[in-house]
Amino acid sequence: MSEPDLHISAFSVDMCLREKIDIEKALQSTDWKNYGTGDAAEFFNLKATNLFCRIKKME
Repeated sequence: MSEPDLHISAFSVDMCLREKIDIEKALQSTDWKNYGTGDAAEFFNLKATNLFCRIKKME
């Protein structure tokens, strides 16, 4: 792998980790509510199904 590829890969991993941490914080702050008014998806201005897809990709 060349030097620029390592930089992009490290950035990508960092962004994935940041997204995971943000989703966990949103779920904790909404008392793990994942559907309806005041849910974690609303925190990100997403539909609940979109948030579920992002969480599923992390598994």
